Amino acid sequence: MAKKNKNLNKNSKRAFLQAQLEAIQKELDEVPELTKEDLLEYLESYPKSLHESEFADSTIKVYMRGAKKLINEYSSFDDFMSKDDLIQLKQDLLEEYEAVSTINSYITSVNRFLFYCDLGDLKISKVKSQNDNTLPHRIYEHEYKRMWMKAKALENMNLYFAIRIMGETGVRVNELPSFTVAAVKNNFVSVDNKGKVRRVPLPGPLGREIRTFTKALDKDVDKVVNLEYRQIYDGLKVVAGMCKINKKKVKPHAFRHYFGFNFVNKKGELKLAQLSDILGHSSVETTRVYTRGTLEDYLKSMEDIR
Repeated sequence: MAKKNKNLNKNSKRAFLQAQLEAIQKELDEVPELTKEDLLEYLESYPKSLHESEFADSTIKVYMRGAKKLINEYSSFDDFMSKDDLIQLKQDLLEEYEAVSTINSYITSVNRFLFYCDLGDLKISKVKSQNDNTLPHRIYEHEYKRMWMKAKALENMNLYFAIRIMGETGVRVNELPSFTVAAVKNNFVSVDNKGKVRRVPLPGPLGREIRTFTKALDKDVDKVVNLEYRQIYDGLKVVAGMCKINKKKVKPHAFRHYFGFNFVNKKGELKLAQLSDILGHSSVETTRVYTRGTLEDYLKSMEDIR
């Protein structure tokens, strides 16, 4: 009889533990019901969490932009955030933006904030790239020259050097602050991007012009280009319009592509590994993306071999 009671106790313990596990799992599976007010509270502590995760300031700005877009445009004080809201956001992104990379950047930032709010089950999938081997458009050499000449004619030397440095060294727009008055005294500039430091060669003619320019600057001016990202972005659009150049293709990152395409076009595929080092890529395959041309470029190359 005692043996039977012992078994009953064991079964009761198993049942109790099973019930506890099921309760915990149910709690984990449940998606929190959050309104705009709740999401705004999460947003207040979000930057600190991103900083503690050691994200670069530029990356934090991107993540915050996505989180704010989600809250401002797709949440409500009266209703809880739902999957339908996220589906609508994705549809709007597809209508508003042409570049898959831009759409996926927003989706990544929105999903990260959702996970931070314990709303990971509401995440949306990224848009699949078609892996097109051509670019829809690119900046051509004559357009590049017209743009920096126009910026110089307008005496906007900050924008002028931003265009020249990005177009002739391939650095990212957020790496321009590395080009300080002290740094350009050498024939290379040490660029720090997300903790990775690389030496970027500074072409002789450009370096000499920058050094001549910096001599006339006030002593308290440390950077060659004293502009924020938005000022560069807007300035490029203005100059492009004045030069009758398609504004859609004139973005800061387009000058990095311009440099990559020109480098391989003039030096050849054998120098691809060298280009990869200059651009700061860990993979040559990543660098290949920066050497793609337009369909018109490929057609011209094919016609030249006839």
